[in-house]
Amino acid sequence: MSGGHHHRSAFTSAKKPFKGKSKGALKRRHRGRVDAKTRSRNATAVQSKKDRVNHAKQVRANKRAEMLARARKHTPQIVGIVALGPHANVDSVATMLLKHCSEHEGEIFEKTHPSLVTVRTRTDGSRVKHLTFFKCASRDPTEVLDLGKVADVLLLVITPTPDLDPENVGVDAHGFHLLSQLKAQGLPTCIGLVQGLDKVTNRKHNAAISKLATRYFHSVLDDQPKVLPVDEMKHMQPIFRWLHNHKERTILWRKERPYTLAESIKFVPSADSQDGSGTLMVSGVLRGSRPMSANNLVHITGVGDFQLSHISVVQEERRGSSKHNRNSKDNDQKQQQQSGFKPVALSVGASVQPDPEQVESLESLQPLDPFATTAYDQSVITEEEMAEAEERIRKMRRGKHIQSVWEDGLADVLSDNDNDDDDDDGEMKDDYDEDELAVDETMLTQANADPSKDMDLAKRRELEKDEQEFPDEVEVPLDTPAEVRFQKYRGLKSFSKSPWDKFESLPVEYSRIYSFQDFVGTQKRVMNKDADEVAEHKQQQQEQQQSSMDVESSSSSSGSNDNNNSNNNNNAPNNNKPEPKGAPKSLESAINERAAVVGPHHVASGSRVVLHLINVPAAIGQQLATATQPVCVWSLFQFERKVSVLHFLVRRYMDDVDIPIKGKDEMVCSVGFRRFVARPIYSYNNKGANKHMTSKFFMKGKFMVASVYGRIMFGAAPVLMWRKNRPVPSEETPNVPATYNPLAATGSLLSVDPHRMLIKRIILTGDPIRVHKRGAVVRYMFFNPQDVNYFKPVELRTKFGLTGHIRDSIGTHGYMKCLFNGYIKQHDTVCMHLYKRQFPKFDEAAFQGNL
Repeated sequence: MSGGHHHRSAFTSAKKPFKGKSKGALKRRHRGRVDAKTRSRNATAVQSKKDRVNHAKQVRANKRAEMLARARKHTPQIVGIVALGPHANVDSVATMLLKHCSEHEGEIFEKTHPSLVTVRTRTDGSRVKHLTFFKCASRDPTEVLDLGKVADVLLLVITPTPDLDPENVGVDAHGFHLLSQLKAQGLPTCIGLVQGLDKVTNRKHNAAISKLATRYFHSVLDDQPKVLPVDEMKHMQPIFRWLHNHKERTILWRKERPYTLAESIKFVPSADSQDGSGTLMVSGVLRGSRPMSANNLVHITGVGDFQLSHISVVQEERRGSSKHNRNSKDNDQKQQQQSGFKPVALSVGASVQPDPEQVESLESLQPLDPFATTAYDQSVITEEEMAEAEERIRKMRRGKHIQSVWEDGLADVLSDNDNDDDDDDGEMKDDYDEDELAVDETMLTQANADPSKDMDLAKRRELEKDEQEFPDEVEVPLDTPAEVRFQKYRGLKSFSKSPWDKFESLPVEYSRIYSFQDFVGTQKRVMNKDADEVAEHKQQQQEQQQSSMDVESSSSSSGSNDNNNSNNNNNAPNNNKPEPKGAPKSLESAINERAAVVGPHHVASGSRVVLHLINVPAAIGQQLATATQPVCVWSLFQFERKVSVLHFLVRRYMDDVDIPIKGKDEMVCSVGFRRFVARPIYSYNNKGANKHMTSKFFMKGKFMVASVYGRIMFGAAPVLMWRKNRPVPSEETPNVPATYNPLAATGSLLSVDPHRMLIKRIILTGDPIRVHKRGAVVRYMFFNPQDVNYFKPVELRTKFGLTGHIRDSIGTHGYMKCLFNGYIKQHDTVCMHLYKRQFPKFDEAAFQGNL
C-alpha cells in the first residue's frame, strides 16, 4: 500500500566499503593530517582516587621544597630604588630602610661601592633574608636601565606635586619613558612607593592621591603590583614583609648566562705595563642558571670585553652558637652601632685558573686576505667578466663624456673595493640628487637641536612623505645613461621565486666576519658547553671516589687477616689517627662541600667571587673604581666576541618625536647586556621568504627588521634603539642629563645571519602617450635608444596590474613601443622594477677596541 505506514527494515545492508576510497578523496578528506600515534595504556588509563591524591601530594611537596630552597639560599636579592617623579627622594627611602634594619636585629654590611649596601634581615624573627639595596640618585636612563638588567626587585618611588593636586600622581613624562624602557628591556618584580602623603593634611586628598597612585601603577604594569606609603618608620615593616614573601619574576634572557653586580672594585696598575694598563678586581655574587668558566671572556656593560687571569672564590665567615662566637657577635654589634656598618669577614679560598689552550681570544675579525678566491671569502672578478667588460667599453665609445663615465664606473667595479661608503653615496643618487639628501653631520646635529628652524629636517620629512606615497620610485638622470647609472641592478621575473645566489658579489668585509652553517645547533652546543664540562668533571670525580673505595675495601679485607698481630702491638705509635668529629675543617674543603668550584675551570652560580680582569686601560680602571652607577659584569659564551650581521625585529616607539629615521643613520643600540653605536638598514619581515625588501626610512606603525654589523649573541635578547646625541633642554626635565636621547624603537633579537638577502628595489616609471588595445607608446622612462635596448629583456608592470615587455625603440629620445597582456588605459603608469642586494654600514674602527 502506497499510502500506509511503513516500518524501517532491520536488515538494511551496510554501505559498500570500496565507494569513495580513492587516493584523491582520501587526500582531500585528511588535508595533509596524519593519524595520531597510539598512546600507551598507562597514559590513557584513568587513575584511581588514591593515585590522584598521592600525585597532588607529591606536586605540592615538590613546590614547597623548591620554595624553601629558594628562600634558604644566601644569594643577596638586588633591590633597586628608582625615582619616577622629579620630586621623589630616593636617599630618604634608602636611609629609612637601613634604619629599620638596624633597629630590628638586622645586620648592615659595609661595601666599597657608594650606592650599594647589603643587609641581612629576619621576618618575624624566623627566616633570614639577604638584600642588596642600590639607589639611583640620578634619573639617567642609562643608569636606570643598567640597574634594571640585574635587579630582582625595583622600588618605584613617586611623590605628589608641591601644590598637592589630587589629580596629579607625580610622574612626569620622563618618568613614564623610563618605565616604558624598563618594560621593553624586561621588568623585574616591582612595588610602588608613594612618598609625601604625610604633608597632605586633608584626608580626602590623601585618600584620593593614594587611590590615584594605585590606579596608575595597575594601569601601566600588568601584574598589578603592591602600592605602599613610605613616609614614616612604621611603613617599613610592610615593605620588608613584602620583600621576604613576594614571588620573583624570571627574566629569561639574563638567567641563561652568568653575571654579577659589582659590590667593590679595585684597580691595580701593572708594573711592567708601558701604557698604564693593569688588573681590575671586581667582587660580587655570581647569578644565573649556568656556571661561570674562567676560560670565557667577560663583558662590562658600556665598557667592553676583557680576559680573566683567574677567579678567586670568597666565603663569608658564618658564626655558630658557641660562647666565643656570641661574644664576637656582640662586639660586631657594638662596632655597628658606632660606625653604622658591620665589617664583613671574608676569606679567600680556592682560585680557579683558566686553561691557556682554551682561553678565548679578543680578536673579533678575521685577517683580510686580498687574494681569496672562494665564494665564501669575498667577491673576485673573473677573466670572463673582464673580457665582457672590455667588450662593452669598446661598444660604448660614442663620445668622450660617455666613455669617461663608463670607465670610471667600470673602475669601481673592477677595483673590488666597493665598500659601504660608495654604496651609500650610490643610494643617495638612486633616489634624488646628491645635493638634496646628503646632509652634513654638523647640520644634522643642529637639526636635532632645533628641528623647527632647520631646512634639512623639513627636506627629510618631505622625502619620507614622498617615499610613503611613491615607494621606491626614481627618475633617470638626463646627463648619465641609465645603463651606466643602474649597472648594479638587475630585473627579476618574480621577486619571491626567482633565484639569487647568496654568495654572489659579496663585499670585502664579508671575508672578515663570521657565519654559521647551523646557527641554532651551534647556539645549543655553546650554551650547554660549560654545563656539559661540569657534568663530565663530576662523573670523573665519582669514578675516582668509587675506585678509591674499592682499593680501601680490598686493603681492609687483606688487613683483617692480621688482626691478631695488630692486637699484640698495642703500644706501637699510630700515625694515621682519625680526626675527631668536632675538628674544624679546612677552608678549601668547606668551599668544595658548598660546591663553589664545580669543575676544573668553573665556579657555580651563587658563589661569592673576585674576578681578576687583565689588560684593563688605566683610564677605564680608575673610572670604574670610583663609579657611582651600577657596574654589571657578564660572562660571554664562545664566539660572542666575533663579528657578524645581526637582525633586530623592532618597531618605532609610540611616543617618539616626529623626526624621520633614515637607513644608515647612527643609532645607539642596546642588545641585551651590550650597548653600542651602529648604522642599521631597515627591511620588511617577510616570513618564509628568502629575499627581503629594504626601505629607505624606518616607517612608523610597522614591525621592521634592522640589520647591523655587531658582535654575535646567543639566546634571546631585548633591543632598544635611540638616536645618537639628540640634546633635550634641561630646564624642561629636571634631574635629566642634557644629552638625554628619547627612545626611538623597541624590539628583540631576530637572528644572526650574514646571508639574509636584503634586496633594494627601484622603480623606473613612464607615461603612455598613445594607446591602442594592448599596445602603447611609453615616454619619460629613458632618454636615449641605447638604454631602451639595454633594458629590453626586463619585464614591465603597470599600476593597474598588467604585465608586458618592450618591443622596439622609437626615435632618438627614449620613446619605446610596449605590449601588455591586457588592454592598457591612458591614465595608467608603466613601471620597471630593478633590484640589487644591499649590505649594512661597516665601520672597522668600531670593532678594534674592547667594546
